[in-house]
Amino acid sequence: MNLNDHFDAISFSGCGTLNFYQCGVAYALQQYGLPQSMHYAGASAGAGLGVLLAQGSDAQEIASVAIDILKPHAHANILYRSDVLLEFANRFLGHFLSEETLPIIGHRVSVSITRAPSIKNLMVNEFHDLNDLSAAVRASCHIPSRRVRTIRFRQMRCMDGGFSNNSPVLTPRTLRVSPFFFDARADVFPSPKVTPWWAIKVPPVEKAWALFEEGEKDAAALMQKIKNEGYAVPTKSVDGGPNATQGTRFPMQTVLQSHKEARSS
Repeated sequence: MNLNDHFDAISFSGCGTLNFYQCGVAYALQQYGLPQSMHYAGASAGAGLGVLLAQGSDAQEIASVAIDILKPHAHANILYRSDVLLEFANRFLGHFLSEETLPIIGHRVSVSITRAPSIKNLMVNEFHDLNDLSAAVRASCHIPSRRVRTIRFRQMRCMDGGFSNNSPVLTPRTLRVSPFFFDARADVFPSPKVTPWWAIKVPPVEKAWALFEEGEKDAAALMQKIKNEGYAVPTKSVDGGPNATQGTRFPMQTVLQSHKEARSS
């Protein structure tokens, strides 16, 4: 099955450490052969995943490296542990990115960044060098804290791309991936048993792999539906186009409520 016959871009949502679900989705798609021409878009953790897939990194290895880095911080709340995110970004990007990255990805990756204080969205798909690419991903992933509210990218004050456009749409044939069960506009999303609070709470090793397997299962089910039943991925309004809806934002209120309920149960 040629995936380009069904969609020409993949959008990964900003989702913190729920990104293990999206890694599982990516792994299933890789089993069907992701074309070299595929475009990727994403916010926050989803942006980082898109960059690595565009350069041809194996999704299972991406998840494995992330799990190894985060293992000592299991159950940490990343909203209050900016040091965990900083350590993760430094080690993770350092492991995967190389001088060969930019020539490989070309202009096939769009990174969603939020400008401050306007909360206007900035989509970046051209990068000056490897440092510029790394800075774009860091800006897209930056959760404001009391100590560091914004991060500089190209002399602009920026923060997490999910605050302005959490699930960017590049073309009408974009496949949208989200790890939030209530995101009905996504093409691949989990059942309610994948709870939203794992977006801000670092999952232990077993849970991280369980999230990966859920994503793999859901994506494989969609691929079989396309292959066996002729299912067509719904077309979408392009962000910024005449019929586009406002960019979806990271569902922070829902995630926090889910976390609160989990702690009180």
